[in-house]
Amino acid sequence: MAGHDDVLRAARLMRIRVADPGVLESKVGAMLDYFETLDSAGYADEEMVHPEAGVDDLREDEHVPYGGPPPADPDRFRDGYLRAPRMP
Repeated sequence: MAGHDDVLRAARLMRIRVADPGVLESKVGAMLDYFETLDSAGYADEEMVHPEAGVDDLREDEHVPYGGPPPADPDRFRDGYLRAPRMP
């Protein structure tokens, strides 16, 4: 079960404000219990099958110009590229 401090720490890491951590304690606890159930599924003896892909199997990179209408903000469209905002 997640405690009061666990909920406040998780909220601080996610940069969200929590008015009443007590409400979230049971919900976070239920999520953690579910993760424990998944961890105890016993998949260690199962063979993980994933296809091997060599460099020759990969597609060539190609630039596909943006063909839609220009965005309302002209600073977002420059030299044929649609610019995304900088991530913090």
